[in-house]
Amino acid sequence: MTMRPENLHAEPLLRFGKPYADIWKIKTDFHTQNRILLSERKRIAEIYSQQPLRSVCKICEQKIREGDTTFISHGIKYIVCSHCGHLNGAYQETAAFSEQVYEQDDYGKVYRGETEERNAYKERVEAVYLPKAKFMVEAMTSSMPEQTLNRMRFLDVGAGSGYFVAAMQQLGLHAQGIEISADQVRWGSQFVDEGALVRLAYNDIVKRILNAKEEVVSFIGVLEHIVDLHEVLQAIEDNPHIRYVFFSVPLFSYSAIFESVHPAVFNRQLGGTHTHLFTNESIEWLCGRFNWKMLGAWYFGTDIADMIRMVMVEAEMAGNQELSSYFKDKVAQILDQLQIVIDQQKFCSEVHMLVQKKDNIQSIT
Repeated sequence: MTMRPENLHAEPLLRFGKPYADIWKIKTDFHTQNRILLSERKRIAEIYSQQPLRSVCKICEQKIREGDTTFISHGIKYIVCSHCGHLNGAYQETAAFSEQVYEQDDYGKVYRGETEERNAYKERVEAVYLPKAKFMVEAMTSSMPEQTLNRMRFLDVGAGSGYFVAAMQQLGLHAQGIEISADQVRWGSQFVDEGALVRLAYNDIVKRILNAKEEVVSFIGVLEHIVDLHEVLQAIEDNPHIRYVFFSVPLFSYSAIFESVHPAVFNRQLGGTHTHLFTNESIEWLCGRFNWKMLGAWYFGTDIADMIRMVMVEAEMAGNQELSSYFKDKVAQILDQLQIVIDQQKFCSEVHMLVQKKDNIQSIT
């Protein structure tokens, strides 16, 4: 199939909203395990608060200004950068912080599912990761023939247990994932093609990206965890083989605001290893800095689901179990309708985005 010339410069693919029913079934532990998860967040916050104070913005690297907007959430101060709009935690992410949280403490157990069986793994891939992979492909094929896509190779950085790799393989894509957690690689390798999930030390990640022969690099919920973010993004810029970057990042959103006024509830969005949050403005700044063209963006969040969870947890803490259940049943009927309004405002809890390096844009026939 050859793309018609008028399709080669199509408008970016924009999508809003995603039904939450399947996700709700998978993520019930955010509600039922509130005390345990909140305790873990507090433990990580203690480690984070021992790091040096942040003096410059995580994204634009401009000096934090005295007049920048600030607020407190779960004991940590956050600052909205007045230069690029990024939301910064008051402390720096350091190599020591990263090593302790991600490697020594087996952070991946939260996402791995210690007792998860093959069917449950497949269910998570189908409900959570396959839609992401399909969106990526749809955004890419708006500007290229399918034959070109089928010849391309994909590298998933911070692949965890290989969920996104499995989703890409299900679509027939040539994909490999790299991950720093040996436990996640060992566990996830049973669900993907042999050799598709590789363990790399943190210090080897940049080198792997710099020398990658893959044309597409993905970061699914990863960029916000990288200590030396600009070094990784610079490696992408310096590698002529890499043409596309697909990423999902958490956004400064209603979820983060809700959390700041509900200290007794697990702070899923802002806290723990989410020490900073992206905004549309800070993503736009990055696109300008690294010369990216946005090909597709999918805004869908869990802001309303997070709000529901907070009400339910606090109702149950007050002894109102029946009221909690009644509220859940009622609001579940309109959850997606409420969330889509927030998604369309682009102030939701996450975005998935495909960008193309402008220096690699070519006429495709």
